[in-house]
Amino acid sequence: MHQSNGRGGTYERSWNRAYANFALSGQSWLLNIRPWILIFKSQSSDLHNRNITHYLGHGSVVFAYKFYHQEVSLMARNVIESGFTRATEEIDYSFPLHGHLMGYLQFFHGYGQSLIEYNHETTSGGIGIALSNWI
Repeated sequence: MHQSNGRGGTYERSWNRAYANFALSGQSWLLNIRPWILIFKSQSSDLHNRNITHYLGHGSVVFAYKFYHQEVSLMARNVIESGFTRATEEIDYSFPLHGHLMGYLQFFHGYGQSLIEYNHETTSGGIGIALSNWI
């Protein structure tokens, strides 16, 4: 998987990863584990963001739970690997608005909310509309 912010020069951020995706699920829950390794580093991450895995780690874990047409999910990245010093957590909550249209709330704390600031700690919240959910 290639990810880039599409900019050049000193604002270029990119990395290439190979990942595996493991998912376990039940009627109302899902556990998704995605480990990755960097590949083709000389053509991407070594050029402009050599320390990206120091902040974004080598994988992510998502746990989602659905109840009464609502869904809560928690994403964690780089928690144990960084000794809890550069951990990232994201909590999402979706709820019915009308028909299949879902409202969406998000809380994010950690690194890598956007690729340009992968090495800056960010805390933010958001509100929006969800077109699909984990479960």
